[in-house]
Amino acid sequence: MDKNWRIQPAQWNFESKQWGKSPTFGKVEKSDWRKECAQCHVVGFNPETLTWVEDGFGCESCHGPGGRHAAADGAKRAGTIINPSKLPFGIAAAVCGQCHTRGKSPDGKWSHPIGFKPGDDLGPQHFTIAPKSDDKAWWPSGNMRQCGTRVGLGDSGTLVLGTRGGDSGTLVLRMLSSFTGTGNLGHPCQRPINARCVHAEMTRNLSA
Repeated sequence: MDKNWRIQPAQWNFESKQWGKSPTFGKVEKSDWRKECAQCHVVGFNPETLTWVEDGFGCESCHGPGGRHAAADGAKRAGTIINPSKLPFGIAAAVCGQCHTRGKSPDGKWSHPIGFKPGDDLGPQHFTIAPKSDDKAWWPSGNMRQCGTRVGLGDSGTLVLGTRGGDSGTLVLRMLSSFTGTGNLGHPCQRPINARCVHAEMTRNLSA
């Protein structure tokens, strides 16, 4: 991007060793990185001022505000922070879905949730998920086309982790298999930065 946070219209594909169009090619109105991307790549993003607290996603991105956790002593710490593995399935899926899905904020201005914190329900008060009929948002498998190979919609239209959950919307804990190379749950922050949010389609086509 340039000094004004504009995403450049071309991008380099390391696999093909060729330049190609970026996802914002020809879309000037979608070229401001702060408006289109920052929410999921920084901590503490403020949509009103287009500023943030910390570069890169951090602990707070998945565990929520950590001030009480940092200040607590010993055994008391566990109850002062969100642990996604202990949340109900749908709420746990929302922690990942806040970035690994597509839709619009309630006012239609943003492509990400507004006011959402881990532990919240990713409902219409924060976000309206793109409908299953939107083939620009979803693969035929039910998985998200961009930045979300393991987040999808069950047949009931509920947000799930893993492969499509059918009518029951069953949570399949394979969300992070793209990070570990196995079918087991892993932790993204243990992986190199360029392996955290890159899925197979994007290694072949960065605009996938």
